[in-house]
Amino acid sequence: MINKKSEEKLRQLFKNRFDCYADMEDDSVVMAMSEKGFIEVMKEALGLFDVSESIVADVRNKLSPPKNLCAILEDMHVTKKLDSDIAEIIEQNIKQTKISIAYLSDISVYSR
Repeated sequence: MINKKSEEKLRQLFKNRFDCYADMEDDSVVMAMSEKGFIEVMKEALGLFDVSESIVADVRNKLSPPKNLCAILEDMHVTKKLDSDIAEIIEQNIKQTKISIAYLSDISVYSR
């Protein structure tokens, strides 16, 4: 939960940072931000909440057990020994876990 002061700082950070506006048929408006603009805003937002590189490093260290478990399950060919429905679910989760691990491994915190 963020306090009111931090919430206001975050609102100001995003205010007037959108690159384009698109009118929709139902009279609503969609705001869009370029990838570069989004990255800049997120760097500033992370700085607001003091997310440090040590926290990111700690998250990376916690990725070893799920990564190892995926490797063990694949090496043992566990899914070939199971019901096809269960095997498919396990294979999908291994795939998604690998994607998540890769994503989390590449996160870094930028100074303001």
